Amino acid sequence: MRIALVHNEGAGQGIYTGADLVHLLHDRGYEVDYFQRKGGGVRRAIHSRPQVLVCAGGDGTIAETAIALRGSPIPLFMLPTGTSNNIARAVGLDAPIPVLIAQLSSVRETRLDLGHIVGDGHEKWFVEGAGMGFIATMLREDGHRWRHILRNIRNRFPGGGDPATRSHRAAAARVRRGRARYVHVVADGHDLSGEYVTVEVMNIPAVGPRILLAGHADPSDARLDLVLVGPNDRFALADHIASSRTTDPPINTRSVRRIELDWPNVATHVDDEVWPRDSRHPPHRVILEIAGSVNLLLPR
Repeated sequence: MRIALVHNEGAGQGIYTGADLVHLLHDRGYEVDYFQRKGGGVRRAIHSRPQVLVCAGGDGTIAETAIALRGSPIPLFMLPTGTSNNIARAVGLDAPIPVLIAQLSSVRETRLDLGHIVGDGHEKWFVEGAGMGFIATMLREDGHRWRHILRNIRNRFPGGGDPATRSHRAAAARVRRGRARYVHVVADGHDLSGEYVTVEVMNIPAVGPRILLAGHADPSDARLDLVLVGPNDRFALADHIASSRTTDPPINTRSVRRIELDWPNVATHVDDEVWPRDSRHPPHRVILEIAGSVNLLLPR
């Protein structure tokens, strides 16, 4: 089998080098063409027309690869080497990399849904989710260079808990002090408009540093999970996040096909990026739905 391997060496702790992964795949008898993510590697890997595209990286790399494969018959196999690995965990991939490579010889094919957001001349595809509130606030604030430096110092001298615990506590603090605003929300024709601290549209159960918001979200059912956090729900959600629980959070969620949503000019994101990048001309209202999918290979 001829494989195109897309790899982000900077993902996670950088445990596996490109040479390591190529060696593991060669040992299983695969012919491998190696591409680094940066510099257009995803596009070049697809153009090489492999039988399978193997993506090794975190959620950002996997999402970029899946979206680029939209409409292609080439199936995707994931090797999650990131920190959170929300997408891989959503489809049941939580084994060591050598084990996953060994399982590549016996796989089943399923689908990985791709979400689409569009409004007022803006559009973007997503795999994890999109919304407004504390996740976008974290992404926006963590984009500043000094916060990256501070995080590196804390990770190297980790007083006060491990990085995941600190991330969850920081997220909880943002939920507690998040501003409530009136949001126009219509889901499958039902008007759910009201005052909300956070609105998230999820394709998978977790987002960010493994923050579980929609435990029953299924990225192969052609539906999205709408998470609405009102002012009265914020403290229960914050306590749930701060405790790093893996059970469903105490918030209102519903599985829907189409969502019409106000899109304010602050604290909004798509996957792991603040969106839109140009805050001078944001969309006023957006439509979110599943509008595509890719062929995904999973171990039997």
